[in-house]
Amino acid sequence: MYARKHLISTVVGAAGVAGLALSALAPVTAAAAAVPTCQLTVHSNKVLNLEDNGPDDEIFFKLGNSRTPVRQYALNQRRFNIGSETFQGTIDLKVFERDGANLTRVGTVNNIPCANTTPQVDDLTDGDGIYRVRWSVS
Repeated sequence: MYARKHLISTVVGAAGVAGLALSALAPVTAAAAAVPTCQLTVHSNKVLNLEDNGPDDEIFFKLGNSRTPVRQYALNQRRFNIGSETFQGTIDLKVFERDGANLTRVGTVNNIPCANTTPQVDDLTDGDGIYRVRWSVS
């Protein structure tokens, strides 16, 4: 009888310890699940002034760590559906102009928070190129 009572105490004790361990993890899992995920979308870009002296600019965007394809823009040309990126916390939106091997960062919108944002319009410039960027977060 002592052996059976000891076995039952051991099993109940182990189950209790396992239950405590799982309950200790529950707040961590709930906290991790509570971190919101958002999507930055760049709806359009229009070139108000060229970075290059030539007939067009070769432009790409960096949304966080992701890079969009390079596209050519003529003066006053607008393109739509530039790109989107999923993120948590904050994200940076950067616009670059490529001229052969030379890269120029024309502008940046820093630390965009993960919160629903109606479409925003920013004129990004480095003094030469001026790009009108329309973006939002959902």
